[in-house]
Amino acid sequence: MQHTNDTMNTSPLMRRFLANPTTQAAANWDCPTCGLIQGKRVTLMGATRYLRERCACQEAAALQKEQDKRRLEWIHWQRGRTFSWLGERWDDSAIR
Repeated sequence: MQHTNDTMNTSPLMRRFLANPTTQAAANWDCPTCGLIQGKRVTLMGATRYLRERCACQEAAALQKEQDKRRLEWIHWQRGRTFSWLGERWDDSAIR
């Protein structure tokens, strides 16, 4: 059993987890927009740590970034779909 515990404590994932704060106060932070954001309590293999949570404005920014990325991908795909049927002879790089 000791070998299993040693392996779990030395795994990169467990070391990363154990590096998190042991108190909620240490994981709390203030967002200028949303106010106080409380750390989330997580227990793994008997060790309790508090993880920093993202606030609503960070979640919204991440969602907007993902939507913008998908929109750009769609625009590139649509451009290719719109102009590729004309063939190589009608390639207009200025449009791209």
